[in-house]
Amino acid sequence: MVSPLFLFLNQLLLFDGFVNSEPGYLQFSAIEKNIEEDYKELIDVYIIVPALVIPKMPKFKSLLLDAERELNNIYGASSECLYLIRPDGYIAFRSQPASWDELCHYLTGLFKGNYSQIWSDSDEQCKEDCLAILQF
Repeated sequence: MVSPLFLFLNQLLLFDGFVNSEPGYLQFSAIEKNIEEDYKELIDVYIIVPALVIPKMPKFKSLLLDAERELNNIYGASSECLYLIRPDGYIAFRSQPASWDELCHYLTGLFKGNYSQIWSDSDEQCKEDCLAILQF
């Protein structure tokens, strides 16, 4: 059962900045996959690309074309970064460049209610911790 605090989904915004980057898109794909596996009831993921047409990239669940760069300007996203936005609109977390390890560390502390908890830098350990959180 999901806590009433999470009745509305958090939004994870992944910005590629002003330069298309294949390695960046692969990183976004991995982050989206991890969120889908571990937090799909809590977080929606959006890839934001400042373009009129979709550049060469993996297929994403939610892709926003921001040709006028409005979202990029609002969030100051001139280079690759991510923002986690709470349901109330508050920016809960930011990482530049986008980093699954840093986001997972934050989410683990957030959903365990212990913000000072330090986890291993190992991605496998982080994944195990994230999965354990959702089995409350």
